[in-house]
Order: sequence, then structure tokens, then C-alpha cells
Amino acid sequence: MGDKVWRLGVYEGEELAGVALIVGIDAKRGRFLFVPHGPIVSLKVKSQNGTSSLQTTAKVKSFYGYLIAYLQNIAKNENYSFIRISPLAERIEENKELFEELGFRKSPIHMHAESTLLLDITKTEEELLKNMRKTTRYLIKKMEKEGVEVETENPPRGEYFLELQKKVAERKHFIVFSEKQIKNEIKIFAPDGEIAVFNASHGGKVVASALIIFYGHRAFYYQAASYCENKNISAPYLLVWRAIQEAKRRGCKIFDFYGASPIDKPNHPWAGPTLFKQGFGSYRVDYLPAQDLVLNWRYWITYLIETARRIKRGF
Repeated sequence: MGDKVWRLGVYEGEELAGVALIVGIDAKRGRFLFVPHGPIVSLKVKSQNGTSSLQTTAKVKSFYGYLIAYLQNIAKNENYSFIRISPLAERIEENKELFEELGFRKSPIHMHAESTLLLDITKTEEELLKNMRKTTRYLIKKMEKEGVEVETENPPRGEYFLELQKKVAERKHFIVFSEKQIKNEIKIFAPDGEIAVFNASHGGKVVASALIIFYGHRAFYYQAASYCENKNISAPYLLVWRAIQEAKRRGCKIFDFYGASPIDKPNHPWAGPTLFKQGFGSYRVDYLPAQDLVLNWRYWITYLIETARRIKRGF
């Protein structure tokens, strides 16, 4: 995508203690260093209630201290105004306190989904269907009877997805990922079979499409779009079920629905998709919100712009 990146490892002696991908963001709203879904630390410990914490061990604090000092040096040399981290850390008090002690503040806007819904797909297909919401199970079977067909693109291209995404964005007035980004992601993941594009058709016309990423033991319901003039056709239900079946076939253990609305915001823009995802029997995981480390006064210009965007978009 043309962004400048750094790939860093923090070592304890000769042992790799953690890694981080750093992206230099150069946007109209400001310039900053971004750590997406990281850093990945091998020093996580379990709290008494069994949740995963980055918490108060001296080693963890030392790790973050070294990493942040290194990023501050990059930011100074490259003229970035703040550091933003979107950690894959559970939203528990210990993790929140760690970032507060390091001088971070909550970001005014999210960079990635900060809540998700996960489905354990190690169970049999019969068990998975049984654990679904009754309506979800009914619509899967109904779509099969209505003649909805789900196929994967070979090779994956994403043209149908991009076409449907454009229609949905025009109808619901939201900003989508660029065509360049989607095509680049397919290009990068496709050679190793780590992405599949599922298309659901009815009457010979594609009415739903989804990009599923397979990585490790997890399948991600990464991007999806649907548009059908026939309101009685709910193709996404069967499409997701076929994606879950494919994930099981590949040996995945978790199906990650990748994104959920906050529990306390029933009018959130993601409320509808979240209700759809919950119907498959998934459970919720909340991650710590994006965290900002302010380096100079220009951060506050970005803060005001992003706050205004968040309010305008209903987040």
C-alpha cells in the first residue's frame, strides 16, 4: 500500500521476547506510528480468573519500555506526532493499568475491531447446528431449499465482492476499504491458500460474497457484502455455514466473525451484523481499545478530527 514499515523484535539475551509490526501512517488527519494487533509478547501471564493479561510483571514492563523507547526514537527522526497501539489484549483492568502506567491514553477512534465473536468449530456439524439460534438454523436450511448455491472462486479475484460492496456502501452511506487494498490482500494471501472468496448465487446471480482468511488454526470472516432485491432470500446465512464447513475441513479450531458492536449501544452501526453473527452460537471477546502515546502538540489536531468523525459515524 506504499506505507513505510518496520518489523521489530525485542530480545532478552538471545531469546526473542516479542515482535511488532510498525506502520508509518501519513494521513490528512495527522502522521503517526501504528502498531496493529500487537506487539505479540511471549511473556503473557494468566491472572487468577484465567484471563490472559499483559500485566504487572517486571519483564513485561521492561519489554514495553524498550519497544516504546525505540519507537519514540523513530518518531523523532521521522517527524511523527504520536504512537498508536492496537493490542490484542483482553479488556481487563490489569491491561488497562499497564498502558496507563506507560503514559498512554485511550484513542478517540478505533483502528481495528475491538470486540469480536468467536465460534468453537471443533464440535461436529450436528452440534454446531444445534447450538445456533433457531432462526439461523431455519434460514440455512431454507436457503438450501430455495436453490441458493455457494461456490468459491478459483483463483480468488474478489470482483463480485467489490461490486456488491459498492452497492451496499451507496445504499447505507459508509466508507469501504479501497479496491486497491482488497486486491492487494487477495494477491498476497492467495498463493499460500490463506484466503478464499465465497460467492452465494440465486437464480444465476451472485447476491452475497465474503472474503475468508485462514491463518493458523483460525478462520476470519474478514469482509462480506450482500445485495438481493428478493427480500425472501437470506443468502449470507448459507454462505457463512459453507465457510464454517470449509474451515473445519482445513482443520481450523476457531471461526472468528471479526467485529461486533458494543453491548451497551443498541443503535451502533454494527448492531445488525452483530445480531446476525450471534445467531451462529458464537461467544464474545473484548479487546483493549487503541492506545495513544502523545509526543507533541500536533496530536491534538488529530484527536479533534477523529473525535468529530467518530461522532458523525455513530460510533
